[in-house]
Amino acid sequence: MILDDKKFIGKIIRQYRQKNKLTLAQLAEKTDMSEKHLGQIERGAFSPTISTFFKIVKVLKINIADFGLKYDEDTNKTRETLVKHIYGADEAELKLFFDVIEAAIKYSQKLKK
Repeated sequence: MILDDKKFIGKIIRQYRQKNKLTLAQLAEKTDMSEKHLGQIERGAFSPTISTFFKIVKVLKINIADFGLKYDEDTNKTRETLVKHIYGADEAELKLFFDVIEAAIKYSQKLKK
């Protein structure tokens, strides 16, 4: 993915919004964001935060490969399942996932000592 290319990200988002026959107002409603902010992202004036990015990607059903990310289908099934859960999570679920993973890492490190 070209993370620092705001115009590239905005262009893909706009293409998918139009492909889904949504107005900025409709996308704003579906993503619980302001129309103005979405317009700025589409124009490349702002880069979306990662949570905003995934919210938009989820609503528009954007294929991550369109951003230059390659996904290896032969990956570990546990990792694949975790990524799918994280990708589809809302803010509260992301916080919970993060807290659980952090606690598991700390516990694992204690066991290694």
